Amino acid sequence: MKNELKLGLALVLFANMTYADGGLLTPAVPVKPVLAPVVTQRTYHLHARELATDVDRLIGSMKMKLNNHRTQSSSIQIASFTIPFQIPRAVVDIDCGTFCPDLGDGYFYVNDVNLSRADFLSRVGSFELALEFEDAGREIKGYHSLLGDDGMPDFELNRPRLSLTALPNLVSGQVTLLFSNAKLSADIHSTGGCNIGGVDICNKIFGTDRKVEKGVEGASQNALNGNLVQAALKTAISQFLRSRGVNGTIIRVGLAGEDLQVTVRL
Repeated sequence: MKNELKLGLALVLFANMTYADGGLLTPAVPVKPVLAPVVTQRTYHLHARELATDVDRLIGSMKMKLNNHRTQSSSIQIASFTIPFQIPRAVVDIDCGTFCPDLGDGYFYVNDVNLSRADFLSRVGSFELALEFEDAGREIKGYHSLLGDDGMPDFELNRPRLSLTALPNLVSGQVTLLFSNAKLSADIHSTGGCNIGGVDICNKIFGTDRKVEKGVEGASQNALNGNLVQAALKTAISQFLRSRGVNGTIIRVGLAGEDLQVTVRL
């Protein structure tokens, strides 16, 4: 029996030996199975133009009013939200030099300018929001601090257009749009003389200082980046992403050319 046991052990050891170069070597080492890496995230590649088309449906129904003449009544209406905002009054110090008497100040207000068309467009590496406004009447009202309405010219804005750059932005796991680089442009015409006491009022307002434009640009951009507009955009973009099969917790979003890249944690 002992001899049979020894023979059995010998056969087991022999079965686990390998040959190389004609000689008997050490027992073979078992090969470990190769495990596939665990995928923890996925990046979806979507067409930016398709997102722009969906957002444009929301933006196309938007209403916007610019007004700080007599009352602060500027507002944006988008989806079910109405967002009021304020445009600062533009003030020009009418001073022709050190030895000139104080000629007072000019006050300038945006007067009931209403949105006529809104377009959301895909560009290479960004989006653009283009807002075109009606040009009816005197869009900029001027007042003199002492002489009132008759002491300052008014201005007409022909074809006023406000454009903003938009980039996808991730906020608390939801994709929205961050607006920047607001730019108001228009053909501007004075209803009266621009020279008041030796001061070029037109240049002071719409020249290098761009007092009126800056006020409109800053106020409008802040309103579009405010919570209520952002909530409407989050809803629209979320619906778009779900329709494209984007599932998981979003951890990163960006644009490369016209490739919208959305990375999710699985």
